[in-house]
Amino acid sequence: MSAPVVLHLISSLRVGGAERMLVSLLAAARRQPGSRYVVCIMNDEVDAGLLAELESCGWPCYRLGRPEGHVHPRYFAQMVSILSRHRVDVVHAHNEGSRKWAMLLRLARPTLKVVYTLHCQGLADAYGPFARRLYRVGVDATVAISDATAQEGQTLRARRLVQIANGVDLDRFRGARREPARRGPIRILQVGRFHPEKGQDVLLRALARLRGEGVEAVATFAGVALGDADPWVSELRALATSLGVDEAVRFVFGRTDVENMLADADVFVLPSRAEGFGLALVEAMAAGVPVIAAAVGGPARLVQDSVNGLLFPAEDHAALAAALGRLEADPNLRRRLAAEGAASAECYGIEATLRDHARLYADLAA
Repeated sequence: MSAPVVLHLISSLRVGGAERMLVSLLAAARRQPGSRYVVCIMNDEVDAGLLAELESCGWPCYRLGRPEGHVHPRYFAQMVSILSRHRVDVVHAHNEGSRKWAMLLRLARPTLKVVYTLHCQGLADAYGPFARRLYRVGVDATVAISDATAQEGQTLRARRLVQIANGVDLDRFRGARREPARRGPIRILQVGRFHPEKGQDVLLRALARLRGEGVEAVATFAGVALGDADPWVSELRALATSLGVDEAVRFVFGRTDVENMLADADVFVLPSRAEGFGLALVEAMAAGVPVIAAAVGGPARLVQDSVNGLLFPAEDHAALAAALGRLEADPNLRRRLAAEGAASAECYGIEATLRDHARLYADLAA
């Protein structure tokens, strides 16, 4: 029996965790015989580098160019046309906006199966009783990427809840590994979209405290934003100036070569206030970079404190500064955490993630 045809539906292709995860999944699927995938990017927010990676995978790829928030019927008609052209069996929605459109597509094809991946925490609390009933009717299977997001699915009373951890291309990040010995200031890297939830301000305050204690340190913040015009980036720049660390801070936008940034880092920090999984954290561990993370959501399960990384209480910049100081002062600890982190990351290869998804698609389409 041939594999079902799966349409991957995503709102945008910015450089974010869900988007990077989708591209990695489709790249790995090239090595899976019999796979049949189609991709549809709904909005006009597309990163050129990430799009090039996606198109190199060779799967049919459609860009609707829809301005964010627009609900013109022609977009629905275009998606229905894609369903018919490729005889799609399963639609996999990768974020909240695409989930709603996927549920609407069932009106055109009642036999269509809908899969939705829960990437973040707090979504269930935003749903009222009616929205939760619609969810249960319109979504055949919910993929939770961690224990934290599985709890969200349980709150929603999802009809079928499957836990599949995010995966990374281990070969890509193994190539970035190097001896964690260093010269000069300790180089800190944080990767994630620019948003208060990601806690970049916590790291800035920790950096200021660390430098105030006489420790030489610099930090690079990389992620998705509207450049310097982004309100949160503007706040972060103002905070860095007020803390006196603006010359020790660099903001980088839209980079997709995370492995190269990790190769230049001495420590990776994930200071999020909430985090469903922590894909960037696993990438850093796979690259052999020692990690420090706030003890929330997915990272609290990925990291065993003082075993394969360090944990600190969310929003506690003093505790983060202490953890950074501990790593800076102890090269042996840096080496040990880097080695243990790399070993832990081996459990999160993209091939296992792909196999689990393929099994789910086949079960739904049977």
